[in-house]
Amino acid sequence: MDKKGYIRTLEAIIAIVIIFGFIISILPKETKNEAKVPEEVELTMKKILDGIQAKEDLRLAVKIRDDVSLTLLKNTIINPLVPQAMSYCFWVSDIPNKVCKDGGSSLPSDKTIYTQSRFLKEGTIILYLWYID
Repeated sequence: MDKKGYIRTLEAIIAIVIIFGFIISILPKETKNEAKVPEEVELTMKKILDGIQAKEDLRLAVKIRDDVSLTLLKNTIINPLVPQAMSYCFWVSDIPNKVCKDGGSSLPSDKTIYTQSRFLKEGTIILYLWYID
């Protein structure tokens, strides 16, 4: 009986167990379920941004960026498409404050805010949506 052979076999098995343990410990763990954007929010933002991109007068409003232009964006496309259960703000490149549904210029800190942006030749527009309740 060769005891050296058994010891080397046992040593190899222990080494394999240690290597498998190490490999399992460094493999990525199961990812957490990240919050998905609700379909209603995704479709609303897409409709608004696609509508701005498709209409020349709205793209021009993004380019001009004065109060009249921003009101045009707000009343022509954003207000009609945003559901009653939601509120919004939007920001157009180079204006100092966001334009919001309620007339304010700040985002709520206690809500989940969904955002999407579109880069146009005339400027960048960022849309923020959240549920009121």
